[in-house]
Amino acid sequence: MSRPDAPAALSVYLHGTRVGSLRAGRIPRFAASVAALERWGYGSRVLSVSLPLEPGAAQPEATAAFFGGLLPEGGRLTDLARAAGCASGDLVGLLRFAGADVAGGLVLPGPEITALGPVLTAQEFADELADPSRYLGGGGSSVAGLRPKVALGRSPAGWHAATGGHPSTHILKPVDGEQESLAREEVYLLDLARRLGLTDRVATFERVGSTAVVCVERYDRTLLTSSEGRIDVRRTHQEDAAQALGLPWATDSKYESVDARATYRAIAGLLDSGRTLFAGRSRDRVRLAQMMAFTVAIGNTDAHAKNHSLLHDDHGSVELAPIYDLTAPILHYGANLNLALRVNGRSYLPEVTLSDLVAEAESWGLPQGLAAQTVRTILEDTVQAVSDGVPVSVEPPARLRELVVTVARNLLDGRQALPHRLIPPALQQAFAPGP
Repeated sequence: MSRPDAPAALSVYLHGTRVGSLRAGRIPRFAASVAALERWGYGSRVLSVSLPLEPGAAQPEATAAFFGGLLPEGGRLTDLARAAGCASGDLVGLLRFAGADVAGGLVLPGPEITALGPVLTAQEFADELADPSRYLGGGGSSVAGLRPKVALGRSPAGWHAATGGHPSTHILKPVDGEQESLAREEVYLLDLARRLGLTDRVATFERVGSTAVVCVERYDRTLLTSSEGRIDVRRTHQEDAAQALGLPWATDSKYESVDARATYRAIAGLLDSGRTLFAGRSRDRVRLAQMMAFTVAIGNTDAHAKNHSLLHDDHGSVELAPIYDLTAPILHYGANLNLALRVNGRSYLPEVTLSDLVAEAESWGLPQGLAAQTVRTILEDTVQAVSDGVPVSVEPPARLRELVVTVARNLLDGRQALPHRLIPPALQQAFAPGP
């Protein structure tokens, strides 16, 4: 239960303006403030595609989906609720405790702090990574997802605590020794994606004592250094596609097999709002088609709705966020071969073809020629980058490089992504039937 002395409503700030309040109760309620309506206008979607600014209470299901989507999932949500001293379904209680540094530009309960937090000692930094479920400092960052993560600030002075309302700039994912290969694969795939222009953020593989860590720059944070040497952090607002589509939080609705609203076509429909020229309207759909083809090529069957996001500007327009959370589950976890989001109706990754990728992109409104050129070019560039040896901060397992090249070449040659007879010897073990 929530603490008895806790206020029933939580102020929500965006870009320095109190955008509204989130009211506690069996059904959470959000209402925009007068200041927000004056700044952005009635019906603005500057907060969320699914939550237009209105003076009265917003639609409750969309409210729960958006604000619940700021929180972690599974066991990490349980850990947060324990630290906050409230129920795992108490949105206001959870966000009061850990809402000062959520994904995007929101600050709850505010007001916004832009300065980095205290510099951590080497021991404090190691302690943060050793137990990411503690939520130290009476609050701290809320990072969505199932995997243990730590959000910290980083500057030339070192690592900074992201508690007490101070912002983070990096997401750190500590893993134990058995999962070190997963960490190396993720960093390699992010390096590859950066080479291909799918992200501009740097990922590194680091070691802190015996702990291996994936360290990723946040795309929704930017360091600003003044002429006097003061360092501040600018937050960029964003939401993931599950929030934007109003999918229930703390569920598996982010997978198309669970909720039919979680589709590439639905995500494409969220893009390019506010654009007037055709070139502008198609830009983000082209990028989404590139990401989709790359996702298939690397064997990422876990690219669900929460692993696609939208960046919001101050006028309510959105654009596709950089690619993130890259893995190759088909090499692990008993070879999970079913896509989180289907491609032209296909859920089984090995059966996907170039024609499927093109047809899927066409279904979003991309002209056939543009869709075909986009998909073919990103696959060709992927093969070239892997073959050239992308400048990487960590060397990946050879089987990952072989997987990517094999799938991309199969697609380019008009074959299925990974027909069983064409699985290379180095990958045979990963696809062998379980005991």
